[in-house]
Amino acid sequence: AGRIVSIGQKVTDVAAIQGQYIGLVRFNGQGLAALRELVRREQAANLAGRTVLSSKPFDRMYMTDLLQGAIRAGLAVHPVWIDGGWLEIDNPRDLALAEEYVLPDGEGLRVRRNP
Repeated sequence: AGRIVSIGQKVTDVAAIQGQYIGLVRFNGQGLAALRELVRREQAANLAGRTVLSSKPFDRMYMTDLLQGAIRAGLAVHPVWIDGGWLEIDNPRDLALAEEYVLPDGEGLRVRRNP
């Protein structure tokens, strides 16, 4: 139904992966209210020495743990598909590689596939 059913979990078959989380999320309306309630309940559970959404304590959870917990709780989490046009830069080496691939394009930037 166009929903994400698993995110941030270990996989045994790389071919089963249908997308990559780039760390950008948007919440609104009822989804935001439901997520706030999940976070409130998880924080309360952690104060009582328990976890609900993840096996990790709240202060050690990644965003993907929170999203997977939301999925398990029945919230609809939908992807936005991006086909190219972005680069992940985590360190100076990544930046140097990105500078080889990114070209000025008027007001914005354009990513060249093969330098």
